[in-house]
Amino acid sequence: MKITDIEKIFNKLSLQVRSTGHNYGWLTVSDKKILRVHYSHGKGDLPDKIMHKIRGQLKLSAAHPLYPPEG
Repeated sequence: MKITDIEKIFNKLSLQVRSTGHNYGWLTVSDKKILRVHYSHGKGDLPDKIMHKIRGQLKLSAAHPLYPPEG
């Protein structure tokens, strides 16, 4: 998965974003931050290890892909 795909997910979930050394996104409900997700700046593909961490931050299981497969 590419970083641009993660950015699309952040936009789709309407996460509030702050960019410092990392890109942070917060899922808010009733103006309360309930989940925090972050990834580092960069380009190209993200390693599977990082995708696993983002999936965990979003409270998703491996059975629920972050981004549907193409095709």
